[in-house]
Amino acid sequence: MRKFTETCYKWNVTYVVWDSRLGFSYQDRYFWMNGLNDIQALAEPKNVGPYEFVTKLTSEYSGRYVHLFRLKKPQTALPPAPAP
Repeated sequence: MRKFTETCYKWNVTYVVWDSRLGFSYQDRYFWMNGLNDIQALAEPKNVGPYEFVTKLTSEYSGRYVHLFRLKKPQTALPPAPAP
């Protein structure tokens, strides 16, 4: 998940969506091709590391859903305190 997170920071991504349709398709080649195995922790509707869970959106028609996460920005170093 570290590589995915670093890429999100590099591209200045603020929100990440995890999709149940493909996210639970372990046998689907797109699951592996798109690296979904690396972010499987986002399948749970809870805060995960720098990913803050925002909401779950469910389709009444299909029952499928997405989890919406806000990616917290990395902490930046504080400037040194002024000399007394």
